[in-house]
Amino acid sequence: MEKKAEVEIISRKAVKPSSPTSPQSRNLDISLLDQVIPSIYTAVILFYNPNINKNNDSSFRPPSEKSDLLQKSLSKILLNFYPFAGRLNNNTGIECDDEGVYFVDAEINCGLSEFLKEPDPSLLNHLLPTSDPKATELARNAVLLVQLTVFNYGGIAVSVCPSHKIADASSLCEFVKSWAAVAREHDEVACPEFIGVSMLPPTTDQAIEYSLEAPGEHFIMKKFVFDVSKLVNLKAKIGRCFKPALLSQTVNEESKMEVDDIVAKMRKGLKELCNEKANRFKGEDGYSIFLEYSKLTGEFCKMGVKMYNCSSRCKFPLYEVDFGWGKPTWITNPRYAMNAITLMGTKKGDGIKAWVTVEKQEMAVFKSNEELLDFASINPSVIII
Repeated sequence: MEKKAEVEIISRKAVKPSSPTSPQSRNLDISLLDQVIPSIYTAVILFYNPNINKNNDSSFRPPSEKSDLLQKSLSKILLNFYPFAGRLNNNTGIECDDEGVYFVDAEINCGLSEFLKEPDPSLLNHLLPTSDPKATELARNAVLLVQLTVFNYGGIAVSVCPSHKIADASSLCEFVKSWAAVAREHDEVACPEFIGVSMLPPTTDQAIEYSLEAPGEHFIMKKFVFDVSKLVNLKAKIGRCFKPALLSQTVNEESKMEVDDIVAKMRKGLKELCNEKANRFKGEDGYSIFLEYSKLTGEFCKMGVKMYNCSSRCKFPLYEVDFGWGKPTWITNPRYAMNAITLMGTKKGDGIKAWVTVEKQEMAVFKSNEELLDFASINPSVIII
């Protein structure tokens, strides 16, 4: 973009459920896993092209009507996802008191096509309600924040930011799909059961949370897109096959270890966790077992070992999310944490995009690696019709 685009907040409000939550559902305890999850907001941003033909396109809605539709349908879907309208209660649970989802209306002084020519990670951050200091102050302990940002000429971005204490990538996807179905007056609506406590009982001690430090000035984020055909060649090169999975894993890479060795160790570790160790967290000593793993992680950090956190949102059908004005032209979920990698599929299914946040010096080496550039392109433009 020739000029620096700026985001202006137009309004902030709380969207409450269309009916009160029943008294017996007013308090929701969170599981052990939720207790140790960092107190952060996860996010997804969905970009939609403007409706060009006002006369022939029955789905045409001006931005103000889109905001009204989003808020009204959000109010309805909160009947099923009632904890999303509550407030976090320390690290023990959620008070489902119907205080509401914090909803922000904003405008940006550029067109969507211009913005997507070369998406700026720092500007993407301003499309999130969590980047607005006043919103985060007024919506203290809110479980869910939403921002609708209107571009010049009618394009929009819908940002959905639930607390990681209640929603992972899978549940976020189910929520957004159901919300869109309500907006279209369809009945494809999920009715989730909040039963995490029965699977992983919480601790009554002061639970220790994992911490994800926000990147400082010496860190930088870049987007890499891997073409599917090149990924096939990469898989053939390393002699391994990957199956679709949602994975967050810390690894310690040995010196001179080949890629196929790393993949083999990751698969072996995941298999051991699923078959032997996962059930141990369900018992009364689940928290003490977690502390053992935390202590091990701490020891690696003291030794100067860098930890990289990777998560995948591939295969989630977010490109099908239609609120009534068409499917998104682009979706992203940049993750603002140090040494973080987030994977997501492309709209056509012909590639994988990876948001990578590492130290500037490390990124300089990373993005100039010839072998990497054989398989990936750096921050390519997003083609929209």
